[in-house]
Amino acid sequence: MPADSGFAFVVIQHLDAEHESVLAKIIQRSTAIETQTAAEGLEIEPDHIYVTPPGVSVTTEGQHFHVAKMAAMRSKRTPIDDFFTSLAQDQGEDAAGIILSGTGSDGTIGLRAIKEHGGLTLAQAGAEYDGMMRSAVQSGMIDMVLPAEEMATKLVGYFSHATRDESERDRRKRDVAEQLSR
Repeated sequence: MPADSGFAFVVIQHLDAEHESVLAKIIQRSTAIETQTAAEGLEIEPDHIYVTPPGVSVTTEGQHFHVAKMAAMRSKRTPIDDFFTSLAQDQGEDAAGIILSGTGSDGTIGLRAIKEHGGLTLAQAGAEYDGMMRSAVQSGMIDMVLPAEEMATKLVGYFSHATRDESERDRRKRDVAEQLSR
């Protein structure tokens, strides 16, 4: 991904509250994009990568993070659904949800919210742990299944507003409505 794409990325992983995450540092070693841990009230800025801390549910409202302690029962923890749902409400058709490697079905409900608001949804082809990807694809809410290395090009192309006109936006909204009714 170009360091000046204008996008903000939020990386959500399933970690116990007691497990310390070093993911932000690992990502920072591989990119020129500024990487930091999401925190309560932090403004979400373009050209940044945010990693959610363990044991919390992170949502967004007004382009700021809100952090809440996660449910004690593991079966009730859905940090990806929580974030995607808030992202859909906050950013509408400017939202994108991407499911990478993982197990379970967390993220599938949030992808539906993103699609209902006209956003873009992607899933990783060839994921080592493909349970989340399969759940998302089976929901019918995925626009494209791609290898991770092809996603940056698709995101930049999709969100280049200079080449998108109103008729294309109207067509996308009709397509989403038809897909949701199916």
